[in-house]
Amino acid sequence: MKTSSISSLAMQNSMRSTILKAQLETTKLTTELNTGKHADMGLTLGAGTARNLDLNRDVDRLQSNITTNSIATQRLESSQTALNGMAGAAQEILDVLVPNTSSEPPTLSTVVDTISSAFNNFTSFANTSTNGEYLLSGINTDVKPVDDYFADGSPLKAAYNAELNHFMASQTPPVGNIASLSKDQVNDFMTHMEGVFNGTTTVTNPPHSSLTAGQNVDFWTTFGSMASDTNMTSRISQNEVIETSTNSNSQGMRYFAMTAITAMTFLDDNVPSDVREMVATKSVENISTAISGLNQQQGQVGLSQSRVSKANDSLAAQKKIIETHLLNIEGVDYYETKTRVDLLQQQIEIAYSLTARLQQMSLLNYL
Repeated sequence: MKTSSISSLAMQNSMRSTILKAQLETTKLTTELNTGKHADMGLTLGAGTARNLDLNRDVDRLQSNITTNSIATQRLESSQTALNGMAGAAQEILDVLVPNTSSEPPTLSTVVDTISSAFNNFTSFANTSTNGEYLLSGINTDVKPVDDYFADGSPLKAAYNAELNHFMASQTPPVGNIASLSKDQVNDFMTHMEGVFNGTTTVTNPPHSSLTAGQNVDFWTTFGSMASDTNMTSRISQNEVIETSTNSNSQGMRYFAMTAITAMTFLDDNVPSDVREMVATKSVENISTAISGLNQQQGQVGLSQSRVSKANDSLAAQKKIIETHLLNIEGVDYYETKTRVDLLQQQIEIAYSLTARLQQMSLLNYL
C-alpha cells in the first residue's frame, strides 16, 4: 500500500484561487445590484445585444427631445409673461383715457405721466431676455427688439418727429407747431400714422434723411423694432415642428407704440381742448386694438405651449414603454442576485478561514 502526500502549499493556492474567483463574481453581482442591469450585456444577451442598443438609442433620442422641449417651454412661458405685462401696460393707458365717471377726472399731466410710464414698461417687457436671448426678437435673438423712445438719440422719436414736421410743412398754409393744427388736420395725421405704423403706408426720403432717396421701407421695423418677422422654431416630437417664440412686429405692439407716442404728443396744454378730446377718443380705439392684438399674440403663444405639453406627455409615454421593455431584456432579478452575493460572501469567509488554518500547520507543532 502506498500513500500520496498532499502539499499544504497546493491546498493554500487552491483556496486563493477560489477566493479570487468568488471576489470577481461578487464584484460583478454587486454592480448588477446597484444598476439593476446585467454587468456584461454582450455576454448575457448574445445576439440580442443589437436590439438592446437600438432601444437605448431610442430612449436617448426621446430624452433629448424632452430636454429640448423644456428649453422651448421656458422660452414660451417667459414670452407669455412679457406679453401679459404689455397687455397690462396697455390697459393702464386705456384706464387713464377712460376715467371712472364717479371719481374726479385725472389732470392732463397725470394722463401723460401714466402713458409715459406705461410706454416705459412696454419697452422693458418687449426687451425681455432669458439665458442671453431676447425673447421677442424672432430669430434675431442677439438683438434688442424695441428701441427706447425716451433714450437720447432715439431713432423712433426722431422718425416720428420727422413725419410730424413733414406733415405740418405740407399743409396749406404750412403750420409752425402742433397747437396751430386744426382738429381735422390732427385727425388726418393720426390716420396717416396709423397706416405708417401698420406698414400699409411705407415711408421714404424725404422726410427721413437716413434713408436712400426713393427707398420705401416699413416705418416700425426700420425705426422702432429690430426684431425679425420669422420666429424661432423647435422640433417638439419626431414629426412635429412648431414656432416657439414671437416677435415685436405684431399689430398689437405697433398700435401700442403709435397710441402712446401720439397721445403724449397731442395731450398738451397748448393744444386746443376739442383737438385733445378727439385725440383721446381715437387713442381709446387704437389702444383697444393694441390690447386685442396682444391678447391674440398671447393666444398663439398659449397654443404653442399646449402643443409642447402634449408632445411631452407623448414622449414620456413612449419613453416609459421602451424602458419597461428594456427592463425585461437587461434587468436582473434583485432577490436572486442578492442571494448569490450572500452565498459567495459565505464561501469567501470559509475559504479565508481554511487558508488561515493551513498556514498554521507545521511539523514543529508535533515534534
